[in-house]
Amino acid sequence: MHGRLAPLLLLLGLAAAWPAAAADPVHVGVATCAGSLCHGAVSAGSDSSVQQNEYDLWRRQDAHSNAYRLLQSDAGKRIAGNLGLASATGASQCLACHSDYVPKARRGRRFQLSDGVGCEACHGGAEKWLGAHIAGGSHADNLVAGLRRLEDPQVRAGVCADCHTVDAGRGVDHRLFGAGHPPLEFELDSFIQFQPAHFRVDADYRKRKGGYSHWDNWVAGQLLIARRFLDDLAREEALAGFAPEFSLLDCNSCHHPMRPPRWTPPAHGAGPGHPRLRLASLQMIAAALRAGSEAAAKRWDAELEVLLAAPGREPVRRAGAALRAQFDTVAVAVGGIDATPDGVSRVRKQLIEQARTANHGDETLSRQTYFALESLAAELTGNAPPEPLRRALDGLFEAVDTPFDGAAFQRALPAVDRAFTALPGA
Repeated sequence: MHGRLAPLLLLLGLAAAWPAAAADPVHVGVATCAGSLCHGAVSAGSDSSVQQNEYDLWRRQDAHSNAYRLLQSDAGKRIAGNLGLASATGASQCLACHSDYVPKARRGRRFQLSDGVGCEACHGGAEKWLGAHIAGGSHADNLVAGLRRLEDPQVRAGVCADCHTVDAGRGVDHRLFGAGHPPLEFELDSFIQFQPAHFRVDADYRKRKGGYSHWDNWVAGQLLIARRFLDDLAREEALAGFAPEFSLLDCNSCHHPMRPPRWTPPAHGAGPGHPRLRLASLQMIAAALRAGSEAAAKRWDAELEVLLAAPGREPVRRAGAALRAQFDTVAVAVGGIDATPDGVSRVRKQLIEQARTANHGDETLSRQTYFALESLAAELTGNAPPEPLRRALDGLFEAVDTPFDGAAFQRALPAVDRAFTALPGA
């Protein structure tokens, strides 16, 4: 899988929309997958190409299975009330991400919205591929029948980002956050790691699906949310009226702790009282570019500085358009960095250098840096960082965890750098 994003990005062009799921057939419901001989075993088996305990892992440990119940919680009811909704469980705005929300005509006999975000929310409606799947057909047969190609990092990123990123068009915007919904942040690979693994990357997986790359996940996720953000900046309504759509802004630039020191100046320009745009993904891409294409990095950095300093709506729109015009070339350049120890290490060095110079007081960028370093550590170590690196990354996590401590983050960076440098081949 290493390095396969570059030809894929060239093939897709990226001028068109990111790959979208095909129209879904009927969703049969998670109960259909839960048989003990299918995916409902209580422990992972060793004589099958899959673990077979996927349903039990999802039901007991995966946060997605709790998504619908959150709508019924006191917090869910309060948020719905603040939005003027009679019930969160009856509102499409809420159900779109807290359940496998498909039209009634596409709900099978065993389908229940109350199951939350179940198997088919990610893998696609199983009506047409379930037969081939049960019959033991090949993975290729399942894909032909309609199973989503989630091993493709771009498809995986698109499916996850639909619910884990801001989208004012779906009502996942500042009004929702103002009503009490937690702000959204997204980093594809780290978020996959934070949930219980319901697949194992062994020889059989590689034979069927071509392998698994933490690096490709990170790149695909960052490119996707960066492109969506730049597209949002171009929407006429986003920057119209009395104020912009506040979900375009970095929450932490305004909602910082109201205790001393209250505000710490970031290195990238915006002064106190000046809201900053939500640019962390663009800055993640900047760090990767510096490791891959010096010329592309200089162009991207120059336009990013213009956007950072843009004084009003039209300058912001123009600066965003200039970055969007570069995006296809930038995506190919970043996707072309191979996930070799040398390539990943170059990106890691740039991320840490950027963190040392630009992260002071910037909670969002610090958190994205932490997520990125977790992903690169997993790529370099096969998801098993040695103890010194694990301790160093845990130190970063403690700094970005609530409440954010920018000084502690800076103090933790040298240990992370040393632990990465000590890895074989790094």
